[in-house]
Amino acid sequence: MSFLTIPVELVYRILDQQNDFTILCSMRNTLILVNLQSNKIGTVKAQCLADALRYNTTVITLNLRFTQTGDVGAKHLADTSRKNTTLTKLYLEKNEIGYVGIQYLATALQYNMALISLNLNGTQIENIGAQHLADSLRINTVLHTLFPCNHITECIYAFTDPFYPSFTLPPPQPNSPGDVQLNKNNPIRFANGSNLAAGQGCNSRGFSYYEPSQEGFLTTYIDSNEQNTSITDIIYATKHDQLFARTIQSNHAYLASYLAGKLLKIELDCNNGLLGCAYFTVGGESSSSLPTIVTNGIPKTQTTLSFMMLFVGVVSFTNVFIQ
Repeated sequence: MSFLTIPVELVYRILDQQNDFTILCSMRNTLILVNLQSNKIGTVKAQCLADALRYNTTVITLNLRFTQTGDVGAKHLADTSRKNTTLTKLYLEKNEIGYVGIQYLATALQYNMALISLNLNGTQIENIGAQHLADSLRINTVLHTLFPCNHITECIYAFTDPFYPSFTLPPPQPNSPGDVQLNKNNPIRFANGSNLAAGQGCNSRGFSYYEPSQEGFLTTYIDSNEQNTSITDIIYATKHDQLFARTIQSNHAYLASYLAGKLLKIELDCNNGLLGCAYFTVGGESSSSLPTIVTNGIPKTQTTLSFMMLFVGVVSFTNVFIQ
């Protein structure tokens, strides 16, 4: 028996006595989108929801952002995803899920051939959880979009030698003499030391600098005309592994001195399917190691997450998003 086969008057009486979540768990094969974002459902209600979705044949999108499902809730959802053949998009950002919960989900991906998008932003994946994801993605041939952000931003690309280089920006020009390559004899590659494969070119998605007082990367500054100006496209990447600086206009007369010694980041979109970034500086010191970023007054030495390297060569994997 379902709500579709009993008198409507009785349906109303039943619904009057139930809370919203109980109603949701009872509505099987009637919904397409389930959006529970910011509802503190916890692990118990996550189990109820997972049970309701196990053999559901209509829900294709499940939004559980900020719902405190935790590792136990992730396990229930993982168990369900082994049976469910309809759900294609699952959003689990900021859910107190650690590498244990990630392991449950990764194992389920070896059996699930319906899910095409999985968002794990804000989860504590760690390297061990990343290893499980990478192993599963060698088996899973359907999932093509994964947001596996960890709690610390990592760059999976770097330069060859030095690893963290310092470049010299060209002076401002009244005309447009042409763009200047910054990284001659120092091509972009993976941060683990391996080179980009032939044909794996990278284009840039934006350029930014790290501002300790803001504890983040910025794309604007006050130029010589005292205007708040974007610099996101002044430095860009293209043509396989090269980094360029566009012609610097007169309003950026102080740009080189402003950026001198700052941590700079170029966001990269490479046709190997892996989005990422690489660090460098201008007018500073080159280094063979990654820089240190200060967060809340505490130095954090950046290390490269090994799981991003493990995705290289996974043929079916087309989109990995990191921040």
